[in-house]
Amino acid sequence: MKKVFFIASLFAATAVTAQTYEPLPDGDFEDWKTGKTYGTNGNDGDDYDELANPFWQTLNLISSLPPEMSTGPVVFWKTQGKSGYAPMAKSDTLWLGEQRIFLPGVWGAFTLDIPNTTAYFGRPFHSRPDSIVGYMKYHPVDGDSAYIFVDLYKKQGNVRKTIAKAEQYFYDSINEWTRFSIPFRYQGEEDPDSVTVLFIASGDIKNFTDLFHCDGQIGSTIWADECRFVYNNASAVENNAKAVNVVVYPNPTSDEIFVKLNTPVRGGVIEVFDIKGQIVTAKEFNGTNVSVSLRSLKPSIYMYRIVSDNKTLKSGRINLVK
Repeated sequence: MKKVFFIASLFAATAVTAQTYEPLPDGDFEDWKTGKTYGTNGNDGDDYDELANPFWQTLNLISSLPPEMSTGPVVFWKTQGKSGYAPMAKSDTLWLGEQRIFLPGVWGAFTLDIPNTTAYFGRPFHSRPDSIVGYMKYHPVDGDSAYIFVDLYKKQGNVRKTIAKAEQYFYDSINEWTRFSIPFRYQGEEDPDSVTVLFIASGDIKNFTDLFHCDGQIGSTIWADECRFVYNNASAVENNAKAVNVVVYPNPTSDEIFVKLNTPVRGGVIEVFDIKGQIVTAKEFNGTNVSVSLRSLKPSIYMYRIVSDNKTLKSGRINLVK
């Protein structure tokens, strides 16, 4: 029963609230890193591929857990894309003794918090795109369906208010790279402060915040590449994003982080959020350099954003280790 509770609570998610103004990060999926499965019989485990951009996460992390925490299969891979690399996710099974747990092939904007046995959906975001576009392939099994889902929302107290959604199911086999374009349906004039993006190989998701209670077919597989948000003022958004180059280092860090910009700014602010979206430290700065002490914080994953002139110059994730 303890193992079942661990997996169930891992996928019962709440939203992370913060703000930013960016296109879809690494929507070309060219930035990768290597993870390692939990070893058995004295070996160190096998390597697996993960997307390196902190915007994205997969369920491969479960394959690194020891057996007493319910080791899962690898369900996400790096493959040849329409151009360069592309992600591929395939649905599989996690066995807890004799109990079968369905694992959808999925990647998206969520964070698995293994130590606290939970997960948090959402990333900082506050612009209003018109659609999400890209290329995909899909291999369904026994009538399964793929699902692409984007939720733009704003957190007001303990309530998450949806600003817009873009979603589409795919039921048929798509054997060649095929372009998709999914428009956002807006429900008001407010700007969001967060976004959730999901690419799912098995689309029978009862509620996108709960990947645990879903059904589908083992082997259903989805690929995607060259994905981006489209804006009516797309050129202005891209120019704003490229105007200032920002480097944040070191990461991981055990003490402080340094920010270096190629262009001086005035009235800049760096904010650091915990995994629940609460600001834990903030610092104003001018010029091209600033450092922020994290010495008083507990080891964990934190999010940051750097703002100047009401525009977010960069956001990401910090791994604080001690």
